[in-house]
Amino acid sequence: MLRLIYVKGPIGISKLRSRYGGRKDKPMRKTHHHKSGSSIIRNILRQLEAAGLVTRGTKGRSITPRGRSVLDSVAREILSGGAS
Repeated sequence: MLRLIYVKGPIGISKLRSRYGGRKDKPMRKTHHHKSGSSIIRNILRQLEAAGLVTRGTKGRSITPRGRSVLDSVAREILSGGAS
C-alpha cells in the first residue's frame, strides 16, 4: 500500500478501492469489476498516518519524506541481497 501511494502520487480511498477490487461473479449474468471494501483500506491508511509515513491532503494521501526513506532503504536492502 505504501509503495502504491509512493508511485501513484496523491491517491484517495476511491482509487484504492478500484485498484484492489475484483470480479463479481453472479449466477446467470456476466461478471463485472466491483470495488473492494473501504474499511480495511481506511484502517491501513490510518496506521500509516500514525506511523508518520503518509499525510492527508486535499487530493488524497501522499507519502512523507520519512515514508520515502523507509521504502528506499527496503529497496536498497533487497538489491544488495537482503539481510543475512
